[in-house]
Amino acid sequence: MKKLMAIFVLALFVVSAIPAAFAAQGNGRQGAEGDTTDAPGVNSGQIRQALENRERLIEAKDALLEKHQARVAELVEKCTENNMSEAECKARFENRLQNIAALAPKFREKLQQFEERRDERIQKLKELKDDEVLGQFERAKEFKARALGNDKIKNAQANMAKAKEKYHEAVAGLEKAKLRLEQAKTSKVCKTAPESEECATAREELRGASKEKLAQHTDIILNALESGKEKAIASEYLTDEEEAAAVAFFDEQIAKFTAIKTEIESAETKEDIVEAGKKLADAWKEIRQKINAYLSYASNARMAGIVVKAEHLAAKLERVMERMAENGKDTAEVEPLVDEFKALLETAKIKFKSAHSLLLEVRTSELAEEEKNAKMDESNALIKESKQALQDANAKLREIFLKLKEVGATEELAEATEAEDVEAEAEETA
Repeated sequence: MKKLMAIFVLALFVVSAIPAAFAAQGNGRQGAEGDTTDAPGVNSGQIRQALENRERLIEAKDALLEKHQARVAELVEKCTENNMSEAECKARFENRLQNIAALAPKFREKLQQFEERRDERIQKLKELKDDEVLGQFERAKEFKARALGNDKIKNAQANMAKAKEKYHEAVAGLEKAKLRLEQAKTSKVCKTAPESEECATAREELRGASKEKLAQHTDIILNALESGKEKAIASEYLTDEEEAAAVAFFDEQIAKFTAIKTEIESAETKEDIVEAGKKLADAWKEIRQKINAYLSYASNARMAGIVVKAEHLAAKLERVMERMAENGKDTAEVEPLVDEFKALLETAKIKFKSAHSLLLEVRTSELAEEEKNAKMDESNALIKESKQALQDANAKLREIFLKLKEVGATEELAEATEAEDVEAEAEETA
């Protein structure tokens, strides 16, 4: 996943272009502005049609320029809000009007298509912002759910490391306790002399070994709970509300299993030990998959940030293609690749959100053990498929980058990079 994030971050230099709209249809021979020339065999109807087409082209061109003059004025205003002079901002955007004025009709038609796609793009970004699961990952926070102070993260990570160390100690202790219990069970003295002092000692050792084994089991669970709690606290991909819910859950379980451990340690009779052991097993069975659901979302929440970042990247790729069309460059070889990238991204998003929904259901609903197991299995499978789709999208992104270089769109990449923040902000607040 670190590799995947690095590629997406690297690709963020691919940025926006001003959308434009133009549609023109015409018959006869046309120049850049739709001029027609007389030719042998041209009748009056064809001449009239050519003149109508010319007039339509002129009107459409005027409307196109007027629309983009307003758009450029908006971008210049937003640009000056970012501590740049008006002259610098005008130099950045106003030259694009000259490019549009000089375009041949076929590129104006392509700009019309991008204008329609731009509306779809803006709507998609709005839906993303309003999304219950993904909307919290804002550009301002570098596509994280929240910004945490270094002290809080370092403290949680230190506590997590301690909990993991204690967890491994408890695992090692459990192995020793199992061996002790096996050795205690092999004593045959009580079969031959049940009333002897040796038998009493053997029974005491068996109870002690049983208690030690149960206590080590409980320590493993407690340290796993402590580690999960600290993981939620340290995650910048969980919201404050999600952290609070996770911490409350883990604290409740820590208190419950701490009480069970006290019962185990204070058990005197075989019956008390058996009862405490049953209580431990039942409590663990009840929450095992809930713990897994919390830990799974905390582990995979970063994917949500990657998905949102990739959605913004898809919007920037669209802007680059618009800029290419504005500059009179063919986008035919790039568009299918961008569409494939967006399709893979959509697959990753849908599967991640479905997995998130299942994890939420396991955490918050009262389900039978079989249902919880089935939903966790399904969620894990969806997460795996979502990761694969993101990896495929990453590979497609590399292909897009190489194709942009191949078709000579490096100028558009560079120009778009300079205007990224201004144009992205303009779209996201449209």
